[in-house]
This record gives sequence, structure tokens and C-alpha cells, in this order.
Amino acid sequence: MGIEKFRRHVSGAEFRTTGITYTQATAGVGANSFLMAAPCNCVVEEVILISDTATTASVAAQHYEFQVANMTQSENLLSAVKSTVTANVLADTAFVITPDQNNIVTQDDVIEFQVTVAGTPTDLSGARMTVQCNYRPV
Repeated sequence: MGIEKFRRHVSGAEFRTTGITYTQATAGVGANSFLMAAPCNCVVEEVILISDTATTASVAAQHYEFQVANMTQSENLLSAVKSTVTANVLADTAFVITPDQNNIVTQDDVIEFQVTVAGTPTDLSGARMTVQCNYRPV
């Protein structure tokens, strides 16, 4: 697991980033991984999944679902999971997940990236994946 933090300026706002790297074993079978303990009160702006492997032909019976959760507050940051049924993960391309609720978190809240597998898809079973969280201090 690797963690990196840096700052970037977008439209005059300062954003910070943290990330995790999934192992091949956990990527394909569904797994939950801690993304960060919020270093300050902040707004989670987006979570980006980057994979070296694409998902293809995802259907209701065979797909991946992604959720971002605040484990400390027992809240989901997405009102509905983001699924590969509606948008496949493309290799070497940002798969952006934008929280639409509960995205203001308190210092030390634990944020988790959750992967659920429906059926037995294998597209990501050998993938190397990085999950990046962009947040803004408030």
C-alpha cells in the first residue's frame, strides 16, 4: 500500500490528495480498504479509480459496484453505488466517483473505499488499481 499527499490548485481552491494501491488479489474479488483518516475537517470532492485493466460487457448479473463510506459516522458518501453496469472502467483512465451526500467529514473520520462484486466477473481479478481521494480542507 502506498500513500502520497500533495497539493494542487484548481479554480483558486487548494485540494489535497491521498491514495491507496490495491493488490491483484483484492481487486477482483471485492474488498473494502481504508482510504484515509481525515487529516482535518474537509470536503471529499472526488474519488478516482485508476486501473491497468478495463471492465467489459458488464451486465446486471456480472459487475462491480463502488461506494465510499465514512466508517466513523456510519454514512455513505454516495446516494447510490457507482456500478460498471452503467459505466465500465477503462484501462489507464480515470474512473471518477463524485460523492453526492455526506461529503463534509470531520478530522479523524475514517473513509473507506468499498468494492462489491455481483456474480463472478473476472475483469479486475489481475488488475493493479490505485484509488485516489481528492479533498479540500474547510
